[in-house]
Amino acid sequence: MAPDWTPGRSAKEFGPGAAGHRWDCCDERTPESLVARLAGYDPEDLSGLPADAVTGASGCGTPVAFSDLLPGEIVLDPRSGAGLDLLLASRKVGPKGRVIGVDWDDALIERARSNAAAVGFANLEVRRGSGEDLPVVDESMDWVISNRAISRCPDKAKVFAEIHRVLKPGGRVCMADIVAEGIPEWVRACDSPGTAWVVRATSEQDYVAGLAEAGLTGIRDGGRYVYEASELAAMAGFTGCGEGGEAAAAEFAKETVGGVWSTYFFARKPLRREEDIRNDEKEESR
Repeated sequence: MAPDWTPGRSAKEFGPGAAGHRWDCCDERTPESLVARLAGYDPEDLSGLPADAVTGASGCGTPVAFSDLLPGEIVLDPRSGAGLDLLLASRKVGPKGRVIGVDWDDALIERARSNAAAVGFANLEVRRGSGEDLPVVDESMDWVISNRAISRCPDKAKVFAEIHRVLKPGGRVCMADIVAEGIPEWVRACDSPGTAWVVRATSEQDYVAGLAEAGLTGIRDGGRYVYEASELAAMAGFTGCGEGGEAAAAEFAKETVGGVWSTYFFARKPLRREEDIRNDEKEESR
């Protein structure tokens, strides 16, 4: 079984604050591997994996640890980056299983492929594509996992629809992501590859509603970690919103404290009969 969680339970046990450190992972003086520790990865799980996969980690949680992946299953990560979660999933599903990563960045694709080759994981492949147009056939995945990925996508409804499309009936979802409320417009206007995970984040309520609208059921969310002011200030400095340096970061923290957090989302695609009933109910309500 995957580790249990309780809505509202401190993510310092398994999330961004797991190492008990201030969120300074994005400081240029801080080893990038600290990101993996702050996201909650167990050091034992990281043992034996390529250093590039670990230092390239940029997530906000550990979706593989919270997924009941079984040997022989097929797993998709729609924004796989340098491939850390792919490697962890590959270990769980074993040689009879399969793990597919998708990314639009050619450099990251090559890094993920190189990392997989370095440990000899032949059950893993990485494809070029986007969350809004997944290069995967219909109803072929047992699991979809993601880690601070969908918050960066501009068309979340399309991503959720694509996840529903590629999942087998009964297939499941485990995603760790950033949600936000009350982000000021001057921060929202600072949209770039480095800031997208903040400025494009939606509310937790809208995130759940998007999963449901796509046709997913059994939706749960929890394991929240609300970022503190010092952590928000550090993130603001990293995202580079504005030219005000520390002053801008402090203003960001003041206006957003209590409104930015990470959480886990769990859902599944209904079995065919369940989906038929849901569609019939929708038609009757019109």
